[in-house]
Amino acid sequence: MSWQERSLRTNDGIRLHCVDAGRGRPLVMLPGFSQTVAQFRRQVEDLSGDFRVIALDHRGHGRSDKPAHGYRVSRLAADLRDLILALDLHDVALLGHSMGCAVAWCYWDLYYGDRVGALILVDQPAVIAADLVAPEDARAVGAVFDAETAFGIAAGLRGEDAVATSRAIVERMHTPAMSPQDVAWITAQNMLLPREYAAALLLDHYGNDWRDVLPDWTYPPW
Repeated sequence: MSWQERSLRTNDGIRLHCVDAGRGRPLVMLPGFSQTVAQFRRQVEDLSGDFRVIALDHRGHGRSDKPAHGYRVSRLAADLRDLILALDLHDVALLGHSMGCAVAWCYWDLYYGDRVGALILVDQPAVIAADLVAPEDARAVGAVFDAETAFGIAAGLRGEDAVATSRAIVERMHTPAMSPQDVAWITAQNMLLPREYAAALLLDHYGNDWRDVLPDWTYPPW
């Protein structure tokens, strides 16, 4: 399978990198926090047999520009809007992984799902901040971090232990059966997002609660 490397400009002048493969209904893949397009190569290969698959490096991530601003879920949703308009996509299926789900939810909240026909959500609760829910409800809604943990991770990303903190995040999110080589490669992909920017994005992502957005969906079954 061959894919086309593309770049586009956002409305604030930032160059975003994406890959474009296959034909058919557009399926836009939104990686999670610190993830890159390269990590989804096998999914792009498999899905491009049935869809036009477009996988996006968020600003600061992967091969996209790394400006000193814009590390908020709302800005990433605006960047997604710029991609959809630049490629003139319609009836898009958005596939979000982890934080990519939050970007998709924010897109719905800001643009009311314009040009989107389906959502595919992978491994992300509507709220991750345990401080925002009643203690007895935290596990049920998937809230996994309290403020002390979130700010501690952000401090680690900004400090001298940024690599170790990043590796710990990767190891927490993957099976222990993953090889050390794969863990090292994924950590290196994560590190392409400068750690100061990663810390800012992590805290913004942590503070969002999408439970009021979810009941408003009007997407038909896909």
